[in-house]
Amino acid sequence: MKWRILYSVSLALLAMSHYFGMLACGLFFLGDVYLFCRRKVNWKAISTYLFPGVVSLVWLFAVYQETLRYKRPEEIAAWYPVPGISHIRTMLYALTGNVELSYWIFLIGIAAAVLLVFEKSPKPFQWKKFYLIFLTFEIVATFTLLIVYGNFINQKSTMWQARYFIILIPAVCLLSAWGITVLCGHEREDGTINFRQRTLGAFVAVYLMLHCIPAVLALSVQPFRQAADWLYTQSNTIFNDDTVMVTTSPYSDGWNDYYISQRGRRDPLHVMSQYQFEKVLQGDHGGMDYDRIYLQYSMAGIGAQLRAYLDENYVLEADKTDIQVKEYVHK
Repeated sequence: MKWRILYSVSLALLAMSHYFGMLACGLFFLGDVYLFCRRKVNWKAISTYLFPGVVSLVWLFAVYQETLRYKRPEEIAAWYPVPGISHIRTMLYALTGNVELSYWIFLIGIAAAVLLVFEKSPKPFQWKKFYLIFLTFEIVATFTLLIVYGNFINQKSTMWQARYFIILIPAVCLLSAWGITVLCGHEREDGTINFRQRTLGAFVAVYLMLHCIPAVLALSVQPFRQAADWLYTQSNTIFNDDTVMVTTSPYSDGWNDYYISQRGRRDPLHVMSQYQFEKVLQGDHGGMDYDRIYLQYSMAGIGAQLRAYLDENYVLEADKTDIQVKEYVHK
């Protein structure tokens, strides 16, 4: 009983330390729910999460009320990146001490743990197997939730900062130790299948996922960043009041925030989406008398109304096909 009370209080303190502490508690709870379903723990183990759960809900409600009070989402430092797959590799490298050898050993441990997921479970419950799979689940779930949150829920508070991920260091250390165990010759009990060979195959798969997928994605994305960087080289014109940057992307705020101004690190430019521009064309004034228009056309085709307006009133001065930017000058 005393141990359960101490564990419950420890979880509450962990949850109150940071969002990541709360996330860790939630993952621990899911692990115990699984064990409860397998009848390896009783309801008393689940009850230890009641107190930290209530405390967390009260705290989240207070944060939500504060958000409503200021009528804006919670924000953190502007230089926190919106995470992608390439950020996972960088973060894992940091968690392994920025040391090449420990990074590879950890990836081998991850690969070996993933293999355990697909093994047929023997009738006796294997605690070691459960812990290894759970540690892998903890890491994968944390990265997945943060990527989803940063990209689709709140890009201004991505939470992607290296020091926050120290909550995963115990899992990284234990999985690295498992990697060393595999390298030292761990095999299945019947000795018929070499576990090291299977682990090597899984390791290659993990390596390709972390190193090749980001490279492939980088080849297929639109050149928003390159276009934004080129625009800032046109310093004689882009800051003029009679110049506007138009993007065919409907998400002009995202392009402006993350690629143009880089979350306030560069001087702002006048940016509009073509849909915003076309709405102005439909207004009483029939358009705006801009002397120069830079059109970034990566995301979608140029609308018929915008194209007609440009053909009638502007001359195409340059077409940078490598970054998909057209430069128009008023006739």
